[in-house]
Amino acid sequence: MAQIYNWNVQGFRNSYEKYFYKQRECRAKLIRNCSCTGRMETYSRNFFPTLKLFEIRAQHIVTHFNLAAGSRVLVAGCAFGFLMEELQKLGMTVYGFDNSPYIQQLAKDNKNPMKVQFPIHNVDIASTNFVQQIQQATGHATFDCVVTEDVLPSFDNFTQIMSNCNSVSQKVFHIVDLECGEAFTNKTAEEWIVVNPSHTWANHEGEVLNANN
Repeated sequence: MAQIYNWNVQGFRNSYEKYFYKQRECRAKLIRNCSCTGRMETYSRNFFPTLKLFEIRAQHIVTHFNLAAGSRVLVAGCAFGFLMEELQKLGMTVYGFDNSPYIQQLAKDNKNPMKVQFPIHNVDIASTNFVQQIQQATGHATFDCVVTEDVLPSFDNFTQIMSNCNSVSQKVFHIVDLECGEAFTNKTAEEWIVVNPSHTWANHEGEVLNANN
């Protein structure tokens, strides 16, 4: 059963506002009590009514790698697939996965207002048989680009994830939050780049941090 962390707990409010819905290893979700409606709110489209966050992220990814229409893009930690929707609008062929029990449960709910047209595959990015899992789920073993979407701050050990990404694509784009709360792995831009300088690192809006990659 996932732990529920309160909106007012120190460190979590900032993480929530910076678009995280899950804590380490996808075992938790953040909630807040909306004083206007009295409802509890979780990760949803309502987080981004004017920010166009996922549209901006998608544009940065496609432009940075100069991806052609039809390019296969794999999104790790895709949640409900909001980034996938924007990538498809730009002509990409998109696949996504997220092994959060919270996401998997709601993704199967046809009455879920956040449900998107894409299947959200239940694959573990840190698994030692990741390639086999992703090929079985999507029908593909290679992709033109792999994007990890707010995934890396939820893990302490990045070695297996780096290896898995390289196993399916030569182009890897990591979106990381540079101002996340204490419950997450908090690194500066320079510290993230050092983790793997050959990969492309971007902030939460998708702005590339190591432009030469």
